[in-house]
Amino acid sequence: MDDVKPLNKPLWKKMQRCWDNDMYVYQKPVRTGLKSKVKIYLSIQGTEKWGKEEYVQNTKKLTDKIEECYHWLYDNHKTSFI
Repeated sequence: MDDVKPLNKPLWKKMQRCWDNDMYVYQKPVRTGLKSKVKIYLSIQGTEKWGKEEYVQNTKKLTDKIEECYHWLYDNHKTSFI
């Protein structure tokens, strides 16, 4: 029974596995200024993807979206992890 792994890993472990496998989620400003809008930017082992939605910096909505992206990256690319 000691070899049983939990089904849901904590977010920080998923993020660490993504970083170890060259997968990152960035926020890039759309324009300059205080509280300017940003877009989500994914870097997946050298392949880059831009999100379509814009978010206000330092908001819960942005934080939640970044966390959602890391969950998605982990769940959809874990078979390619080293």
